[in-house]
Amino acid sequence: QGRKTGDNTFTLETLINGAVNTVFEGFDAIMAKVPFTGDMKDAADLVAVDPSGNVIKRSFYENGKMYVAVNNTSGTFTIVEKSAQRFDDVNHPWAESAISGLANRKIINGVGNNNFDPDANLTRAQFVTMIAEMFNVVDTTATADYSDVDSSAWYAPYVATAQKYKFATGYEDGTFRPDASITREEMASMLFRACDVLNVEVPSTSSTTTYPDDSDISDWAKAHVYKMQ
Repeated sequence: QGRKTGDNTFTLETLINGAVNTVFEGFDAIMAKVPFTGDMKDAADLVAVDPSGNVIKRSFYENGKMYVAVNNTSGTFTIVEKSAQRFDDVNHPWAESAISGLANRKIINGVGNNNFDPDANLTRAQFVTMIAEMFNVVDTTATADYSDVDSSAWYAPYVATAQKYKFATGYEDGTFRPDASITREEMASMLFRACDVLNVEVPSTSSTTTYPDDSDISDWAKAHVYKMQ
């Protein structure tokens, strides 16, 4: 049950057999939709914070509603306009809001000196890290059994999480190739699998349009590419 208690404050409480339950046990968090209006300069700057003051990564504002996915389902939550991270080297208007919003939620990071390096290639390890952070499912106790993923590597828990939840797979030779540049079809496939196994609904927003280079899309990725389109 949820209740709005102020202009930007709401409470959530989960009861099981009449007793308050503080943690929802499941792949996916509980998604709460809270009416919220205000003079928002940039929706990417708007986040929700939990009772401990931590930013909820899966929180966003859209069409007069604040959507918040929480695992800790009892307590008082606050909607705040957080000063967004702005990188000095991001000069792509079509990407600025997305980059800022994800950085605001600690889903992505810069490369130092307030730079993001927006034109750099993304690696497979970096992308599974983003997915694990975005869905807030990082399991620091998980282990990966790929021959080229050292347990001491910074990306080890993220690759292990991806293997555990099966939204990313390795190669037939037993490697994951964490430092290899990821392809667009690999990204689409990983996102599709993550949404599937973590029970995240992806509503259709447009009709499917066949790409002119459809024949270049691998057979294993084709359905995922068009679903993500």
